[in-house]
Amino acid sequence: MKANAVIQKLGSALLISVALLTQLSLTQAQAGERQDTLQKPSTAESLNVIVVLDKNYAPGRGLENRAEAASIARGMGVSAKHTFGSALFGFSANIPQSRLSRLQNDPRVAYIELDELNSIPTPPDRAQQPRRCTNDPTGPGCDGDSGDTGSTPSEEVPWGIERIGAASNSNTGSGVHVYIIDSGIDGDHEDLAANLGNGFAAVNCASKGKNNSCLNLWDDDNGHGTHVAGTVGAVDNDLGVIGVAPGVTLHAVKVLNNRGSGFSSEIIAGIDWVASEVEARGAAAIANMSIGGSGSKTGTCDSTGFSGSNAYQQAMCNAAHKGVVFVVAAGNEDVDAANSRPASYDDTSIAVSAIGQVVDADGVLTGEYGWPSWSNWGNDSAPWTNDNSAPVAIAAPGMGILSTWKGGKYDTSNGTSMASPHVAGALSLFLNSNAQSADYSALVNTRAALLATEEPTDTYLFTIRSSNPHDEDFLNATSF
Repeated sequence: MKANAVIQKLGSALLISVALLTQLSLTQAQAGERQDTLQKPSTAESLNVIVVLDKNYAPGRGLENRAEAASIARGMGVSAKHTFGSALFGFSANIPQSRLSRLQNDPRVAYIELDELNSIPTPPDRAQQPRRCTNDPTGPGCDGDSGDTGSTPSEEVPWGIERIGAASNSNTGSGVHVYIIDSGIDGDHEDLAANLGNGFAAVNCASKGKNNSCLNLWDDDNGHGTHVAGTVGAVDNDLGVIGVAPGVTLHAVKVLNNRGSGFSSEIIAGIDWVASEVEARGAAAIANMSIGGSGSKTGTCDSTGFSGSNAYQQAMCNAAHKGVVFVVAAGNEDVDAANSRPASYDDTSIAVSAIGQVVDADGVLTGEYGWPSWSNWGNDSAPWTNDNSAPVAIAAPGMGILSTWKGGKYDTSNGTSMASPHVAGALSLFLNSNAQSADYSALVNTRAALLATEEPTDTYLFTIRSSNPHDEDFLNATSF
């Protein structure tokens, strides 16, 4: 009876984190299928495509490859929107449908995918969920009675930071670089500005609307990216909140606009920039992608490289080979994460499910924890885990997560988007004390360390599994 009451309570109270729900791009399993899979109705006059070029035509690395990709595009009679040279060699463009066949038959082209627009829909209960300052004017970032942004006399440690052991860990992650591939980061937030490094915008910040001042092109005009960034690395400054790793350097990689929409090519452009940064620095780094979408793993990434025809997965694989450790949200659709990307790409990233604090029928915390019904799950075996949870690697706090928000504010949100940055922050602590080579071994070693220190969830403390096969264990950042 208690479990039913708890599940009912969770279901009515959740503010589901933003997630991309449309399919990111159409991928072909074999080159011979390209013509059929890319055909559109005859009424379509043009197509947005991602053109992946044969790496044998790449002249070097980074900017040199991007310049060559742009030159090849011009030679094909098209104007490139985005060019890729580090995580991928190619470009995106809008092309007449009549030109598709010629591009596919060009010997420099490896494969072509459709470049689709993705959206972050507003959860149906969002309008009914008051902002923290409206709900609690005495909370962080509130002036006490107006609900506006302001300084606070003390700093709050969010429950998730406390629960995973980060609050008692003297390691701050200083010197580690963390890339937030999302909607941007609020560039002058009191709890983030001191930790911000350079950034990148595949989609420019929009200056319209309240609190969207756009000091930088990568500024956050949505709020989601700022929330993620705060959980990873909000500064320990006696204000607002504190992050898992308050000493890291945060980088905004803006691939989503103010409505939470972005093309697949824009996400890949962000990954490409991160790969170039990490390659130039020569040290492993963390990248958080609290982005979701429909799609299974169709290629293979391992220590030798990538095989297959999937631009998104290939970009992540190539970036991982340069030392980028991707941490991703498992998704909020109550489905097997093997059907959600990038969570399904378990050979390029670490996927995270969400856990919350259990309350009784009266809303009182019980001291127990559990998975909400919407958190995606995994039910497969994999050589990298002893749990039957692949592609999901681990669980982390993802309900009632207080963090930073755009416009200098703070907000409480739910979702695997909120769970993922807890793990990204924890792995930043690991990198700070265990430097990794800038290659694929960084992903392998950090994931192994993460799973070697995890907290078992087959105890009385973890009581709610929402009838889903959650076999993954829980994040423990105490010893990193």
